[in-house]
Amino acid sequence: MKFPPREIELSDATRVTLREADTPDAPALLAYRRDEVATSPFVLTVPEEVNSDPERDAALIEMRRDDPRSLILLALAGDRLIGVTSLLGAERIKCRHTADFGATVARAWRGRGLGRAMLEVMLRWARDNPGILRVTLDVMAPNTLARRMYLDAGFREIGVQERAYRQPDGAFIDGVPMELWVG
Repeated sequence: MKFPPREIELSDATRVTLREADTPDAPALLAYRRDEVATSPFVLTVPEEVNSDPERDAALIEMRRDDPRSLILLALAGDRLIGVTSLLGAERIKCRHTADFGATVARAWRGRGLGRAMLEVMLRWARDNPGILRVTLDVMAPNTLARRMYLDAGFREIGVQERAYRQPDGAFIDGVPMELWVG
C-alpha cells in the first residue's frame, strides 16, 4: 500500500476518508463514473465511453497499484464514494518524471473544499515521491473554478489548445494544459 487511509475535514466540518483504490472498488468506481459523466460538463468522457466491465477496471486499478509513480484515491463519506483523484505516472521512458493529475467530485459534494483537499494530498504525495518531478493536467478553459484552484496550488498554464474538446452538441471548447514542478 502506497497511501495509508486518512481523514480530512471539509469546509463545513464534514469528515471524509481518503484511501487508495483497490480491485474490489471497481464496481463502485464504474457506477460513480457513470453518474459523473452525466452531471458534469467538464468531464472529458461521455456516457457511451464509460467502460461497462468491472473486471477491466479492476485490472487497471491493479496495474496502477503496481506503479510506484501512480496513485488512485477514493474520497468516501461513510461507505459512499463522493470523489476520485489520481496521479498516473507516464509510461514513456523520456516522460517518466511526469505524472498526470485528474479529479472529480460528486455534484452534491462540490463547493465544500473536497477538490482542493484532494489536490493538496496528491501534491504532497508527489513531492515525497522521488520518481515524480512534474505534475501535469488539462482543464477545459471555461472551468474557471478549477483553473483558479490549480493556479492557487502553484500550477502554471502552459498554453491554450484551441478547440481541444468537442462537446456532443458540436460546440468546441479550448483546453488549458497546466504543469507544476514538484521535484
